Amino acid sequence: MTTPSMKETPADEVEVGGPKEEEELKLSETAEAAIKEMCHTEFCRPDQELTAQINELFPTEQSLAQLDTVIAAVEAEIHDLDVELASLVESHDEIGAQGEAALQEAQKAMVELERRIDSIRGKTRSSDEIVREMTRDIKQLDVAKRNLTSSITTLHHLHILLTGVDSLAVWVDQRDYASIARQLPAILNVLQLFDDFQEVEQMAKITNRLNKLKQSLTVQLAGDMKAVFQAGQLSERVTDMCRVAAALEGTVKANFCKWFIDQQLAEYTVLYAENEEGAWLDKIEERYKWYVRKLTDFERSGLAKVFPADWDMGRLMTKEFCNVTK
Repeated sequence: MTTPSMKETPADEVEVGGPKEEEELKLSETAEAAIKEMCHTEFCRPDQELTAQINELFPTEQSLAQLDTVIAAVEAEIHDLDVELASLVESHDEIGAQGEAALQEAQKAMVELERRIDSIRGKTRSSDEIVREMTRDIKQLDVAKRNLTSSITTLHHLHILLTGVDSLAVWVDQRDYASIARQLPAILNVLQLFDDFQEVEQMAKITNRLNKLKQSLTVQLAGDMKAVFQAGQLSERVTDMCRVAAALEGTVKANFCKWFIDQQLAEYTVLYAENEEGAWLDKIEERYKWYVRKLTDFERSGLAKVFPADWDMGRLMTKEFCNVTK
């Protein structure tokens, strides 16, 4: 008796898991990408149709004999996934702890950075104050330097004045007109620098002493110059006398020039006086010739070179000759 063959029924006709769920789980693209990365088998695909998968695994009733094997494989896969998920969760906890620690370290670093910034800001303010103090000190030192320089210069001038007055007293007694001619202008120039200090007792004493020396020198010089010219002792010493006369204030130079010119024209005033024959108008040419001879002798004798060039003694003589003649 032949057993009738069982009709093979496709697995898709077997209802599994009851009616289909009408609502499907919707995952984000990021979650699906993460699941795909974790899954290594076709059972993990989120777009997998379970019915189609079951029919593919069990195409015939005979293939149901492998159900236990398939279940074991699925359970093994689930176990592996559970292990991997547990590992991921543990890793996530560790990463979270590390992240928290890193966050705390970052916060500490930010606090330290803020502290350093405040410190730098404080140092900057302190540096600004130091710069202002240094600037103020530099200004004070600059003023002190100018005052010190002025004091040193004043002391130097005072030393020149004191030593100059002492030396001048010695030179006047010795009639050392060469030294007097060299130093007297400098002494008088330095004295002018102390015009604002004449109320100071010591300065007033120095000024009075110098004025007395000048008065004594004026009288002495006038007598010595007249004596030298009257004796005809012309030398470089006479030039020094003239330089001293030019340096002295007052009428020393003018008085001596007048005396010298009167001496040179003394003969002329006698020869051509109003009561003399030479005073007539027809003697004008003789007057001119006389003065030409006199001026020529003045130049040739070297007398003109005795006087400083800026005195222009020849011009002064000519001017006085004209005044006397008219």
